[in-house]
Amino acid sequence: MKLEHKLFVFCHFALVLAISAILSTNLYASSGKDYEKAIVKITSNLRNGNFETAQSIAKDLHDGKPATRLASLLYADLLAAQAGALSSVGGLASQGKELRNLKHELNVRWNRHLQNETLLKQKVPASLIQLGNSTEHVVYADLSASRIYIYQNRNGAPYLINDYYVTQGLKGALKQVEGDQRTPVGVYYITGYIAGATLPSRYGPGALPINYPNALDIELSRTGYGIWIHGTEPYLVNRSPYASDGCLSLNNTDFKHFNRLIQQKRFTPVVIEKAIDWVDLGARNQTKIQLRNVIQKWTETYSQANHKKLSTFYKDPPKTGTGATKGVLIDNQTTILNYEQTTEVVDFELFQYPGESGLYVAEFGQRNKKSATQVRRVQQYWKKDSSGNWKIQVESISPKNSMIKLATEIKSSNQKPSS
Repeated sequence: MKLEHKLFVFCHFALVLAISAILSTNLYASSGKDYEKAIVKITSNLRNGNFETAQSIAKDLHDGKPATRLASLLYADLLAAQAGALSSVGGLASQGKELRNLKHELNVRWNRHLQNETLLKQKVPASLIQLGNSTEHVVYADLSASRIYIYQNRNGAPYLINDYYVTQGLKGALKQVEGDQRTPVGVYYITGYIAGATLPSRYGPGALPINYPNALDIELSRTGYGIWIHGTEPYLVNRSPYASDGCLSLNNTDFKHFNRLIQQKRFTPVVIEKAIDWVDLGARNQTKIQLRNVIQKWTETYSQANHKKLSTFYKDPPKTGTGATKGVLIDNQTTILNYEQTTEVVDFELFQYPGESGLYVAEFGQRNKKSATQVRRVQQYWKKDSSGNWKIQVESISPKNSMIKLATEIKSSNQKPSS
């Protein structure tokens, strides 16, 4: 019997077993890591021609964990092949969208197994350039690989400490409008935690909301709300790769572990990208230095109350006006300048913005000369113009307590999330 390198056969018998797994009353929630290791063992043994061993592992998964649809499909394939019903693994056409999703899940899990662990420690996603002092961890989601990574901040540089299989929206990436069942691509921040006891069971042990839509999304007229990182149904080990309404969904045990790792949940950056670009640590140092210097000059100009000079930093010169409260959203159309004596940029954080060519988002504090302990959070989206000069595309200023208020409001509201 021939084996093909990537995909495995999915037949009608497999579909019956998968459905029986879903309907089974023997509910079992396992560690996503243990489950993935077992799936990799099955795959490895199949590729090496160890069919009996592969079948034994698949049977254990199917019998002991009836809610593992992928294991049930693999077990059914092996039984069908043993009975002579299949001429080759991977030789039949897929039997529908759900089975195609499971084949994709098998591929992304196997590809993760093939990744070099040493290189994963040496390389970082190109989007992660500089982490601020107040950031303990950063979450990075690679949607093409159905993978979510947790990096620890080590002196401003990201250090990988764990990763998990993750589910995205039914229609994939690049959310544009409410209800499009897509997962947004961009840089966001966790705004709070919602306990699973207060949510429908489909969200598992809890949820971590993120601040979609952000200032750039609003500028680009993207709509929608309720994008969360959460668990899954208690009767499933995990969902297939494309199975939410836009949220990121993890295995329930993985979510608990993920949640414990991120101790400072609020304000933790979440970078969501369609496909990862691995680079050497420090590969973006030149860009970091350039933007850090430009932002320091912007801060100094801001403190001088020189509107004419300040306007040169913007793509569209900001307008002065009245009636705005200090700390409200500032954009490139109706900026209200409330000057204060600021001396330096502190807690500087920089990301290359996913999905937007040449765009960078900086998050930092302005330290007030009169009150050294007061730090106002500023977020600016920067891009070079045709002359090679850095210009602010979109800007927002809001103190941290407004984000804390937002997190509290989200936690206590009746707002319905995407699933």
